[in-house]
Amino acid sequence: MIYNKYSDWSDQFWKDHPELFDRYLEEFDTLQLDDAVRISDLIEEVLSSHKDVVEKYLNGQVSVKGFLMGQIMKASKGRANPNIVNSTLDDHLLSIESSRAKEEGFIGEEASLKLLKLKPETEEKK
Repeated sequence: MIYNKYSDWSDQFWKDHPELFDRYLEEFDTLQLDDAVRISDLIEEVLSSHKDVVEKYLNGQVSVKGFLMGQIMKASKGRANPNIVNSTLDDHLLSIESSRAKEEGFIGEEASLKLLKLKPETEEKK
């Protein structure tokens, strides 16, 4: 094992001064971003600046989602929680897809609600 006196000193310093450690994390933006509202804002910014990529996704090229994830992570300087980004991005893309389908007349409001709830329609027999 290699002895590193600076590493040992650093570990002990942060243990002795936890308030400074928290301050350091805040000042240098090293905390993970878990705020769903802030992440949602970042997603909206990325989607609005990459409308061509969103269009590709809506046309079935789902592999571009990785590009969008990368752009969101870049916008957050790597701090955004990837699980929250992924689920929130899915929500945004589904919302865009649903709105687009309604605007183009493919589905009515009632049908879109059923689609989102994923409940199959049953007919009553007379």
